[in-house]
Amino acid sequence: MGEKIRDLSKINLGGANLLIELNHSVNPKHKYDIHIQNEKFRIELSDSDFLQIASSILVAKKNFETLKKGKL
Repeated sequence: MGEKIRDLSKINLGGANLLIELNHSVNPKHKYDIHIQNEKFRIELSDSDFLQIASSILVAKKNFETLKKGKL
């Protein structure tokens, strides 16, 4: 586990409060790691994996909202 740089955000997902933090990566292929965690859960992602997941969630949200409006 790399050294913590800073907290990025706090989010609430499904009733769980989660902290997203930026860390230096111990993997030479990646500059940063992203930790999403709380007292019961922790996942570590490379910066590129995190960006892929985050962008996929944002696209899914936009598509869902468009479907709800009947415009897709």
